[in-house]
Amino acid sequence: MPHATHYTSRASRPARALLQSQRVRALLFSLVPDVYLTALTLVPAALLLAVLPTAGVFDAPGPGGLPGAALAGIGAASVMLCWLIALRPRSRSPGGLVITRRAAPQLLALIESVRVRVRARAIDGVLLGTGLYVSLVRAPRSLLPGFQRHVVIGLPLVFALSRAQFRALVAHELAHVSRARGLEGLHIWRVRDRWLRWADALDAEPRFGRFLLRPFFRWYVPRLVSITAGLASEHELAADRHAARATRREDLAAALLRLAVIQRLLAERFYPRLLADVRRCGVPPSGLQARFEVALREMPADPRFAAWLDAALQEAADDGETHPSLRERLDRLRIPELRSAAGVAFLKRAFADQSDESIARHCLADAPPEVMLSIEKAWIDDVQQAWNDRHEELLRLDSRRRELDRKSRLTFAEALEHVITTAETEGIDAALQHARDLTGCRPDMAPARFVLGTLLLRNNDAEGLEHLRQAMAQDPELEPTATELAREFLRANGREHEAVEFSRQELRSLGA
Repeated sequence: MPHATHYTSRASRPARALLQSQRVRALLFSLVPDVYLTALTLVPAALLLAVLPTAGVFDAPGPGGLPGAALAGIGAASVMLCWLIALRPRSRSPGGLVITRRAAPQLLALIESVRVRVRARAIDGVLLGTGLYVSLVRAPRSLLPGFQRHVVIGLPLVFALSRAQFRALVAHELAHVSRARGLEGLHIWRVRDRWLRWADALDAEPRFGRFLLRPFFRWYVPRLVSITAGLASEHELAADRHAARATRREDLAAALLRLAVIQRLLAERFYPRLLADVRRCGVPPSGLQARFEVALREMPADPRFAAWLDAALQEAADDGETHPSLRERLDRLRIPELRSAAGVAFLKRAFADQSDESIARHCLADAPPEVMLSIEKAWIDDVQQAWNDRHEELLRLDSRRRELDRKSRLTFAEALEHVITTAETEGIDAALQHARDLTGCRPDMAPARFVLGTLLLRNNDAEGLEHLRQAMAQDPELEPTATELAREFLRANGREHEAVEFSRQELRSLGA
């Protein structure tokens, strides 16, 4: 891992000029919806003013002695106002359970103290959701100008982070509505967020005037995302810097890294076991919170922990995503190389047991039981919905597997599909023999070698490295994926030094 770089270094003069030109372009492009909406608003008023003279309204005196022209102007303004209100998206409250001061006074006091420290605008409420996140949701008000601002906190997060880590993460989110100077890209971020929420509101609900707005926003939004991607990413890094000044950069970095690894723990360990219990018992298990806390304590000792950590650090930012990659954010926060002595010490602090320092213990311990039970049920319902979707997929795969079983002869593509569907529905052990038979019949086919090697590595068998080596030799396009699988296997089995220096040539030597 390269050493962290300082994000405070000044950009070169050409780079600053390019960045300034991007800002000007983004600002000009952000005005396009305003121009379009203004034109839509003026059209009915112009039509009204064009029709009124033919009806003799301008010449006739109105009630109260007002001239007809004045009444026509008032009528046109009223039409414009009503039309603008009709076009404006309706305010929708973000999903979650509203947290009142009576239910969790300490939590609200903590968020308010962070808000004051980062000089953020006032927020309208705090909601408790079901995901592993804390986010600031801005929704346009129904009639008045401006936005409603809600801080949404996922229930898993209150068990996953310490008080200090939580403060740092909230500080980052509130930096998006801060009045402080030095937050690069703040205006661009707000404009981008505004129009993206308009587009989401149009897609979420049928409404008057939708036929006029949807085609425009379908054209506008992809271009807005493309033009503002770099500036929005710059603002996210500036928000990190602002949060680090308001709290501690080590706490923010630990929170980011910890959440990235816990996401993988949930996907690979916690949720599959939870859904298996739901499927076996038919009802959601009790004690979900205690169960999650146990999983968090056991996480650093999990054989997959090193692989989760490596995957989190190597993951690139998604296209259209405002947040830079985790690796870049840690580098900009000046976190030392994780293989160094200081980096190892940072990892130990980041992944130490947080149960006694968690937000759940400090800020939600006195919350009414019905509040926690209600949001826990919503959490289970969300997981169950995901399981239902996965269950339908497994049923489809199992039906296809049975169909292939009934065939007397299979093509190579069908035989490979049979191996994959068997692994998904019957397990890796059941699929391995089919994979070995297919590789024995067609040893020259790289996909067969690749699937066999993948299944063996998933079964914690180092023999899979040799099959991946042969697959890469037969088809070089498989090299990136095969290399990633091999590195993940080596890290999970404690062979860190081999995984770090891993290359295609080393993969061949390891398999030999």
